[in-house]
Amino acid sequence: MPAEKKEKDVLSRQALKSAIWYTVTQLVEDEEIDLGVSCSEHFVAVLSEMVFTQALTLGKDLESFANHAGRSTVGVEDVKYQLISNEAVQHGLSLNALTIKPPTTTKPRAKPVASKKDSAATAKGKGKAKEELVSLSDSEEDENERPKKKAKSVKRA
Repeated sequence: MPAEKKEKDVLSRQALKSAIWYTVTQLVEDEEIDLGVSCSEHFVAVLSEMVFTQALTLGKDLESFANHAGRSTVGVEDVKYQLISNEAVQHGLSLNALTIKPPTTTKPRAKPVASKKDSAATAKGKGKAKEELVSLSDSEEDENERPKKKAKSVKRA
């Protein structure tokens, strides 16, 4: 059985290489027309091999990130981690696009409800801290509703 699996892997690898070679050939032909240049078959073969090697490396890296997180399936987070670890990609993308945010499943905060005991303490002047807490949470909600000002962009020479 291991021989059959190895043969199947070899065929899959060859099929992937063929698909990459075909796609790279199509892209090179399109660029030749647009740029008015010609590329040799050797160039296409080397470029195809380079793309294939990069795809294998990317796949291994993504699997490593998923395994490190204890998952058996590669997810979007793994791709983002790979992009963050790649310096060339970091220069091409904004840092906001690469920020990984945890899933937001939090419920909106409810205001604390004052009981009769707290109301009596407030009347006597002992519950001022709770009143301040409620007023602070009100002001935080108002801040969230206001549109945020855009930061001024600074051009670097």
